[in-house]
Amino acid sequence: MERSTSALGRQQREGDPLSYLAETLPLPAIDLAMFDAPPETDTDGRPSSEPDQYARPGGPTQRGVTGGRRPPEPTQRRVTGGRPPEQTQRRVTGGRPPEQTQRRDTGDRPPEQTQRRVTGGRPPEQTQRRDTGDRPPEQTQRGDTGGRPPEPIQRAGIARVARGGAANLGGALLSAIASLGLVVVVTQNFSRSIAGAFFVAMSFFLIVEAVANLGAYNGTIYFIARLRALHADRRIPAIMRATVFPVLISSVAGALAVFVFAHPLARLLTDGQSAGGVSIRAVAAALRALAVALPSAALADTLLGATRGYHDMAPTVFVDRIGRSGLQAIGVIAAALAGSSALLAPLWALPYLGASAAALFWLRRIMRRHVRQPAARRPDRPVRHPAAGQPVVDNKHGKPNAKGFWRFTGPRSLASVAQIVIQRLDIVLVGVLKGPVDAALYTAATRFLVAGQLGNAAISMAAQPQLAKLFAVGDRAGANAVYQASTGWLILLAWPLYLLVAIFGPDVLLIFGRSYHAGATVMLILALAMLVATACGQVDTVLVTTGRSSWSLYNGLAAMSVNVGVDLALIPRIGITGAAIGWAAAIGITNLIPLVQVALAARVHPFGSGTAAALLLTTLSFAIIPLTARILVGDTVTVTVTAIGIGCAVMAAGTWALRWTLQLPLIGGPAPVVRFDND
Repeated sequence: MERSTSALGRQQREGDPLSYLAETLPLPAIDLAMFDAPPETDTDGRPSSEPDQYARPGGPTQRGVTGGRRPPEPTQRRVTGGRPPEQTQRRVTGGRPPEQTQRRDTGDRPPEQTQRRVTGGRPPEQTQRRDTGDRPPEQTQRGDTGGRPPEPIQRAGIARVARGGAANLGGALLSAIASLGLVVVVTQNFSRSIAGAFFVAMSFFLIVEAVANLGAYNGTIYFIARLRALHADRRIPAIMRATVFPVLISSVAGALAVFVFAHPLARLLTDGQSAGGVSIRAVAAALRALAVALPSAALADTLLGATRGYHDMAPTVFVDRIGRSGLQAIGVIAAALAGSSALLAPLWALPYLGASAAALFWLRRIMRRHVRQPAARRPDRPVRHPAAGQPVVDNKHGKPNAKGFWRFTGPRSLASVAQIVIQRLDIVLVGVLKGPVDAALYTAATRFLVAGQLGNAAISMAAQPQLAKLFAVGDRAGANAVYQASTGWLILLAWPLYLLVAIFGPDVLLIFGRSYHAGATVMLILALAMLVATACGQVDTVLVTTGRSSWSLYNGLAAMSVNVGVDLALIPRIGITGAAIGWAAAIGITNLIPLVQVALAARVHPFGSGTAAALLLTTLSFAIIPLTARILVGDTVTVTVTAIGIGCAVMAAGTWALRWTLQLPLIGGPAPVVRFDND
């Protein structure tokens, strides 16, 4: 019996395979009439009266579909095993009408109820608009990317950079307020000589700290982000051990040197002057207090850099931007209330001790959280031979080991020293060449500009690990997208401040006291230089994340040489104005030269549609409108305040109108659909 059944099945397969399949498999009815053209036209839409050169000789086009042998009905019955389509459909659905089958599949609910249940009781149109932020899908797709397809934006991780930059920016804003408030408190409560001596000692401490930390925080950001991009997370602890111990050794050595040679350093930094309530012994005591906090400051910078390598901006925001800066401002206020200049340096340095402990605790939590991830997502070794379609890994800028780390970080360490020297050495040189009074004037005149630089630092800290990832896997298009978007955001943040300072400089300086009015020229020179630097974006960060830290070193050394040379030549002649010219020249070198380098070597640039929109919007709001008001109406307080208010309104309206071009919704938007990281 089984053999006869098998023979019958073989006969059916050989004679009529379609009928055999319809008999044995639960296939739905296939109506070949759907392929036939209407009676009055051929398959290509021409009237049937016209000849068809592709028609078969066996009959018209309709028969040509069936091979010119049979009309459609026999063919349809042959496919369904000789049964009418209704019976075939019932056999497939288990003998139930299609309506019952549909209700059984949807839980005895009509399809409308099923659809509403899936979408939370909302019609599909409302669900779609709710998911896209009340915008049609076309606007959503083009709005998020400024008119370009969303894939490069999602792959680049701009939303991650935006959210990290927004969080870091909030901390940077509080830090800027605290730093500016610190300068105001010191200048308003102490004499210019005491304030100048404190500012010189503080600048000297920051320079020594930049030397002592060896620039290791840049290496930790680069290598941790790179190792995570290559799925080699287990090699990160070895990198951290190779980082922390050299930093501790160098910072302790620097602290001992400052502590031992505090007295001769104090005499050098104050030009040997002991007037206006400032004594060499008091400055030496301040240097010793700062030396005690030096190892903690260097360690905190290194550990916080490691947390940023994990794309976690919270430790930098809460520990450094808010905690340390806020406590330093509170300490200076306490010293002012006590009327003791001797407490300024110790209370300013004390928060570094807590910052290093908090950074260590936070980094350990982050590392433990990533160690607990499934092993399948953390292979021990990166892929040596990527498959087709995978990015090719570039190791020529430093292998992920201790030797490769310091080979990369060594040049960057010198570049970091050059950068901090450019920012702080002019204050020290003014104190050495002209005395603490001029140093106080110069510090007050440059504080607003330094506050603007904190916005650059905030965005750079968020963008650096993502740029390192993208360059590590060769995604230049994604890196360029991050560079251009972050440059537009930076211009929106910094240009209003720089433009207003350039226009209303003398009025701004009144916040420090009438005796600080002489710094107006310094503010104008440096504000113009910072406008150019901001338009270049975080160009040095981009250069470093391409692995060319030696290029950054050469640029920094060239800028430092120009800065020191111009300062030594001009400060004795024209005072703080010469220091401003030297700093402006250094700013130009550290931004314009790297801009050309990244364009030629990495083929990226900051000039996109968002950058152009930000430039035009800020210039209109805070340069054209205030200057026009001053020329037409007059230079009074009422006119100035009204013009700035109108500029703010224009800025707000323009920012909202161009929000998609500027990619601002990504700051608070959902995470990218395409996850590029390993979190």
